Amino acid sequence: MKTKEKKELDNRKFLYLLGLFAAAFVLLLRLSDGLSAFLGSLLLPCLFHSLTGLYCPGCGGTRSVELLLNGRILDSFRFHPIVPYFALLYLWFMVSTTAEYLSKGTWKVGLNPHRWQLYGALALTVGNFLVKNLALVFFGCDLLGGL
Repeated sequence: MKTKEKKELDNRKFLYLLGLFAAAFVLLLRLSDGLSAFLGSLLLPCLFHSLTGLYCPGCGGTRSVELLLNGRILDSFRFHPIVPYFALLYLWFMVSTTAEYLSKGTWKVGLNPHRWQLYGALALTVGNFLVKNLALVFFGCDLLGGL
């Protein structure tokens, strides 16, 4: 096996193990009803929003995670579209890689990380930033309902 292919395989294994750990962590928090408290502890006032009155590129992300984990996908997308986007990529990667591992490599269906996924995330973040701030400045429409 070439060194580049070996490195890509090692990266995929690391991402897969990290994904399993993340799923276990969220499941444990969910089962213990500690998810809302955990996410709430992460919620700090946004310095950018406090100083400018505008939304930062990450505003709404924590609430988006909580909404997504409570099954409210459209509301999650409204608060920050990058969260359901990465959740979709995560599910696609985990399911396809699990299928590939279970088939012992006969099904080459595992999602490989590509730059287009990062470009998609960047486009969603910039678009989210522009739409929410343009709606706020030009129409007085607070799409996040006030922070």
